[in-house]
Amino acid sequence: MSYTQHQKTRSLAFTSLGHFVNDGNFLLISLLLVYYLAVPQVNLAFVALMAAGYNLISGLSSIAVGYVADVTGKDGHLISLGIFLQAVAIFLFAMPFRYPDYWFQSVLTGSILLGFGQAFYHPLGASILRSTYGAAKAPLVMGINGSMGSIGRAMIPFVLAVMILSFGKFYGFVFLSVYTVIGAILILLGLFDFRKEGVLPKQKHTKEKTPAGREYWIFMSFLSTVIFLRSVFMGGSVLYIGRYLFDIFGSEFLLALFLALTLIPPIIGQPLLGAITTLKGGRFATNLTGITSTIFFMLFLLTTNPIAMGLFFMVFSFMGFSLFPVMLGYIGQQVREGQGSVSNSIAWGLGNSLGFAVGALVMTFWTGMYGIPSGMWLMLAFGAVSTIIFISFRPDLNK
Repeated sequence: MSYTQHQKTRSLAFTSLGHFVNDGNFLLISLLLVYYLAVPQVNLAFVALMAAGYNLISGLSSIAVGYVADVTGKDGHLISLGIFLQAVAIFLFAMPFRYPDYWFQSVLTGSILLGFGQAFYHPLGASILRSTYGAAKAPLVMGINGSMGSIGRAMIPFVLAVMILSFGKFYGFVFLSVYTVIGAILILLGLFDFRKEGVLPKQKHTKEKTPAGREYWIFMSFLSTVIFLRSVFMGGSVLYIGRYLFDIFGSEFLLALFLALTLIPPIIGQPLLGAITTLKGGRFATNLTGITSTIFFMLFLLTTNPIAMGLFFMVFSFMGFSLFPVMLGYIGQQVREGQGSVSNSIAWGLGNSLGFAVGALVMTFWTGMYGIPSGMWLMLAFGAVSTIIFISFRPDLNK
């Protein structure tokens, strides 16, 4: 299917808006673990477990989302729905600040909706860009798109902190919810008439990279395992990064400022790594990001000097928050047209989201017994194993 330049530009613009809004909520539970310290009724261990719960829901539901998207071609409608569900979840997370006795119901329901909402954007956004720009150019365009997600990830926690300082925690989160609803509406209007090709017709059995072929499933199992282990590392460490920094800095505002500044590099890193994925291939880019992010997170843990911590975390975030253009770009280079949403959902759902869930679960139980610092080292070990596995094996479809 051929797309006009106007359609390509519109798909990039509104999927980028989706990425900005979606990834602005990336540190949501991590920040709640800090902000809910002001609400004595809230059980923080339960909130941390809900990070595992919402990622589990996201991972399990993303396969169905990808299938519906590939059958209907209405990826834009589904992305808008996912963003709207996140807006409702954020509003529910605000409730304990106003009605603390009902915190359990609010956090539980909000986590369930956040899980469903987070199942949509990444596999569908990647599929739209792969469909409109083609497999060859998609990683570069996904990098540009991903930079908007990085802007949201760096900017929204800081904006939330400013709103909280100005109007209080309840209205700060209500503001975030309203802004997310507006984002969902704009995405729906911008992608309302977008329709990509549906699934491919059934193929005769060949040795090509067909969706049902043995080679395809070996590749997807391998890559999902690598993504899973890397996401255990990212999920557990990111969940507690706010508390880790708060224990060092002793200030909600300073930790928000630290995160805002150190999460700026992926804004440049995502398009750059997308270009590297296009030019050098997804395997090279995956090795580069895995090795470098592991080394610099280790250096980050070895110091409490704020400047050194900031520099090391900047390099880590530059390389670590690159799954969208690198891994999903790699999948786009490997699988056939028409299977993008399903393949991305397998990798993102079973790999990334379930990895985040397990990371959050392991980290929560570990920190309850041994503390946050040692838990960070445990998460780092998962990242190192992921990198070693990817370097050691090579079941590519395009050899």
